[in-house]
Amino acid sequence: MEWALGVSLDTSSIEVFTSNEGIEHRRIEEIASERLKVPRTTKPYRVLYEGGLSSWSLSDPDEYLAGIGIELPEGCLNRHEVFKFMGNDDLTVHVPALVLMRAFFKPSALLFPAAFKITGPDLLAYVDYGQTPPTVVVDNPAYTRHYSRCRESAAPNKPVEWLQLSKSARKAMHSVYLAASTGALRLHLPLGDFRIALHGPRLGNRVFVTTATLIAMTIPAEDSVTGMRETMIFHSMADPQRKAKASVAGIKVPLQLDGASSVSDQEWQLIEPILTPRRKAQSVIHSRRDLLDAILLKLSSGIWWAKVPTKGFKTTDLSWAFRRWKADGLFDQVLEVLRITRADGPLVESVARRGRKPVMANEKA
Repeated sequence: MEWALGVSLDTSSIEVFTSNEGIEHRRIEEIASERLKVPRTTKPYRVLYEGGLSSWSLSDPDEYLAGIGIELPEGCLNRHEVFKFMGNDDLTVHVPALVLMRAFFKPSALLFPAAFKITGPDLLAYVDYGQTPPTVVVDNPAYTRHYSRCRESAAPNKPVEWLQLSKSARKAMHSVYLAASTGALRLHLPLGDFRIALHGPRLGNRVFVTTATLIAMTIPAEDSVTGMRETMIFHSMADPQRKAKASVAGIKVPLQLDGASSVSDQEWQLIEPILTPRRKAQSVIHSRRDLLDAILLKLSSGIWWAKVPTKGFKTTDLSWAFRRWKADGLFDQVLEVLRITRADGPLVESVARRGRKPVMANEKA
C-alpha cells in the first residue's frame, strides 16, 4: 500500500511512501497516467456527496493513515492534506487532497499535471471575452486530440471549461501549484454545488476515501465569469437529456423458422462486410460471427450477459462488441438483413431489464 507524502521542490515529481517502507520520486505525468497515487481497497464503501464544500474541514492526516493501515516511519514528513465532512448516518468521511485533485482535474493525463504549473488551465484553453456570454476556447492540440477520444464523459472538455469559467475553480487549481512550490499537497476548495461519488474502506462510522469521481456541479452566478449560473455535467450518466445509444430495450430480433437465433452461412455472407472493420487499427481478436451469435442469443432469450455461453471470449468482449456496433449503427444494419432473410420466422422483442424474458411480437409485454 502506498501514500503520497508531498511534492518535490522542483514540482516535477511526487514523493511516494511505498509498501516496502521506502520513498520513491514519481513524475507527475507518470502518476497521472498510472492512476495509482493513494491507497485503494478491493471492497470500497460508496458515499454520494451532494452540496457545497463549505462544510468540509481539515482532518488529521494521521487518523486517515491509521484508518487505511499505514504507519509512517519516524522522521518521515507527511505534507499531504486531508479533508473531512459529516455524511449520512453519522458517517465521518475523510478525503485526501490528491483524491480531490484527481476528481477535479480531468482528463487527468493532461489536465492534472497542469495544476502543478503556474499557468495552470491557461496551458490548455482561454476565455474569449469577445463573445456574449464569454466562451471557453480549447486551443491545445494534444488536449483536443485526447478529449475527442473520450467516450465515458458527457463532454470531456467540461473540466477545463469549469476551470476557466469559475473564479474559485481557477483559484483552487492555482492553490495546488502554490502548495506544491512548498512541497505540499494542498487544495483550496472551490465554490458551487457538487455531486461527487466517493469510494473507500469503511471502519465503524468512518469512511477513508481512496477514489472520487466528479459527476456534476453548478457554478453560482457570482463565481462565474459569465455572470450566470452554469451547470456542468461531467459524466454522461448524470445528464438528464442523455439517450442511451446502446440499450437492448425495444430491439426486435428475427429468428429462424425453427426459432434459432444464430446466423446461417448464407446470412453471414451478407452480414460479414457490415461488421468488417473499416480501419486496420481496429484489429479483430475474436470471431465476429461468434460474437454476433452470442449477442442474438442474449437478446432473444433475455438471459444476463454473464450467462451467455461464449466461445473463449469474455463477457466484457461480448457486451463491448454490442455497444460499439449499436452506437455505430452497424447492429441495426445487421437486424435489417435478418428481417429480410427471416421474413417468415418468429419475432421477439428484447427488454432492458436483466434476466427478463423477451416478448414475442404477437404477445403483450
